[in-house]
Amino acid sequence: MSPVAARANNRFRGAAAALLCLTSLAISGCVGAPPSFTPNLPEARVRLAGTIGTVSASVDPAAKSAGDVGMTFGSDAIPAQWQHGLASALEQSRLFDHSARVFDVNVTIYKMKPPRHGGTINTPASARYQVIDAQSHVVVFEATIETVGHVASGDNFLGAVRIRDSINRAVQGNITHFVDRLAKVKAFPQP
Repeated sequence: MSPVAARANNRFRGAAAALLCLTSLAISGCVGAPPSFTPNLPEARVRLAGTIGTVSASVDPAAKSAGDVGMTFGSDAIPAQWQHGLASALEQSRLFDHSARVFDVNVTIYKMKPPRHGGTINTPASARYQVIDAQSHVVVFEATIETVGHVASGDNFLGAVRIRDSINRAVQGNITHFVDRLAKVKAFPQP
């Protein structure tokens, strides 16, 4: 091989190796990215009297021990991500008018179980939401919401990305249904 051909061959190999490295980084970045549970909600047409205080989320211990809550990206992250998604959705919707009465919102997750593999991914999600008067500790609104995040096999080549997207859709849909039901409340009962 001539010196010119050898240099061209080395450049080609270097470019191919760089392309392979960049492709690997891009794909692993897509697969490893955690889900985002924050739905994109419009501003509410009505306002409820009050302010959101604390938003918390937890996994039901019985559901966890039964294996009903699992996630490819780490089940310990589910409550924190759900809490952040719900708090962001409530802020985004501007459902509360920021008056003096304070309400805490608690979420108990009963089901979040994506399949480990498959073409079409369906992830069921179930959670109980409670709106609690922060001063009296009385539950003023409660709802159990069940949703399924559906991702078709053609939505993405990588199965891990389809699983992540299915989880996102399940939780985002769950939070959206909760905010929609909450928006239909005329007023919370007085303690």
